[in-house]
Amino acid sequence: MAQGPGIKPQSLPVVCVAMIRFLLLLALLGHAEAVRDMGSILLAEEASMDLEANASQVQAGTVAGAHLAYDVASRRARDAASASSEERQRRQEAFKGTTLRGRYVLEELLMAKATPGKNFPKIEEYSGQSPKHLGMGAFGDTWKAWDKTRSSYVAVKIFHNEETYISWDTATPDERESLRESKKECTAVQDIVKAGSQMGPPYKGYVQYLCQCYADHVEKGMREPAFLVLELCGTDIYSAIIEKGRSKRSSPQQQDRQFLQERRRIIHDVLKGLSVLQNLDPPLMHHDIKPDNICVSDSSGKPIAKLVDFAARMIATEDTKKSAAISHPAYRPPEVA
Repeated sequence: MAQGPGIKPQSLPVVCVAMIRFLLLLALLGHAEAVRDMGSILLAEEASMDLEANASQVQAGTVAGAHLAYDVASRRARDAASASSEERQRRQEAFKGTTLRGRYVLEELLMAKATPGKNFPKIEEYSGQSPKHLGMGAFGDTWKAWDKTRSSYVAVKIFHNEETYISWDTATPDERESLRESKKECTAVQDIVKAGSQMGPPYKGYVQYLCQCYADHVEKGMREPAFLVLELCGTDIYSAIIEKGRSKRSSPQQQDRQFLQERRRIIHDVLKGLSVLQNLDPPLMHHDIKPDNICVSDSSGKPIAKLVDFAARMIATEDTKKSAAISHPAYRPPEVA
């Protein structure tokens, strides 16, 4: 039988697998709110495993195998998104209004996107509004809470496992290790902010360009769940610029000028935050500067950009200056290996 040009018979399995993955991606993107949730992201990974499980059928060139893999992946993604949303809604209803340590009043459950390590993950409001950078660690709920002592809003990151919120006493050994790492990270950020706040001109006041961790509550013997208290650091830079541009009724030329001014201001703020790290004793390198690690806060009435995620920070030496560390390759300087 004659074959059409461009595709050899032995390449059909590869094409089928690629097409299935593309269709799966489109299906998941069609459920935007679900994909943004941590549970659905994990389901996407499991769905990918389903594709591999059906690879033999796909490689045999059977259309039925391709349809089966796609249907299973889509169904599991929908089921997981629904279960995850219901669980979050249950916690929202059960804990809203709760006061932790007699001080932090939980008002709104925010939605966390899973991020590996001790990063400040992207957070977005439960209602599906713009993403926010809050909290450290990859397992936990972040709440917008009223701090009765500060008389202001803060972010309260409550740690949980797959079933419930956890305290030090109820945590497993692995969970306790994560709690220790989160406590260590919070303390490190506090030390940086304390040292930076003592700097004189021209760096005086530049700590406002670093997103802060106010306190950790992971101590033993407490019945309440373990949690961190963090600065409500604002929205990500994409939303800050795009939403601001959409809200302005101006000409394209004016919007272009506004965009350039906004971008210039963000760059200046980021450089001020970096100057704090580089003028510590010993100096530190953030080593993971990228758009995801910059947020924009307007809580003071004047929008400012803040640096987040100090998990990749390193003492600046001749060796570390050329170390790739865990920085993103797309934003890594060319001289770094």
